[in-house]
Amino acid sequence: MAIDKHISEKRKRQCAKLAELSKDIVRQAFDRFKHAELGVTWTGGKDSGLTLWIIRQVCQEKKVSLPKTMIIGEGDEFEEIEAFVDRIKKEWLVPLEVCRNEDVLKAANYTLGAPVKVKDLSERNRAELKRLEFDGQEFPFEAESYVGNHLMKTVVFNEFLERNRIKGIFQGLRWDEHPARFDDPYFEHKDGAQLIPEHTRIRPILHFTEKDLWDTYAAFAIPYCPLYE
Repeated sequence: MAIDKHISEKRKRQCAKLAELSKDIVRQAFDRFKHAELGVTWTGGKDSGLTLWIIRQVCQEKKVSLPKTMIIGEGDEFEEIEAFVDRIKKEWLVPLEVCRNEDVLKAANYTLGAPVKVKDLSERNRAELKRLEFDGQEFPFEAESYVGNHLMKTVVFNEFLERNRIKGIFQGLRWDEHPARFDDPYFEHKDGAQLIPEHTRIRPILHFTEKDLWDTYAAFAIPYCPLYE
């Protein structure tokens, strides 16, 4: 989508109203949870970037620091995203944890498409494969495959929640991204289960369309990764 950098005052007010609705969701989260119990998921992309900016606005209003923030490292990040994340981390004082499943990366010799032998994995990762009912001896290292996506993203996400005792986690998801998202609530409680900590997922920008999002970036000069140009 082309980024329109010329936003009218009327459109800017509309974007401000959308952002204010999101800020109210964030304020509710700060009322529900202690600051130390909150976390943020960030990818360096447009949706999580807007979410982080909105959370930061509320933090400045409340004179508190940003909550612990995670970014998942899959071993094949674009240099532009890495540079952008590093810049924003410094400018916004983001308490960032780069979370990777080093066990899987090591077993794949840090090579996309390489075979990962199940016997070479840690007890935690083998238990996760068992939970998926995967009974193969090996699988290719691909972060977007069913098994790879679970080990490289879901497991790392759950470990971040466990390690930091996170009760509420902010996510940059929108209703218009996919039909399956249409019923997503702003606050979704997830019960604890084997290898899954109990937590609440908080989605402050659900109501933004993609056009709303980019107009808000333009209206408030929010930084974004140059790959979007």
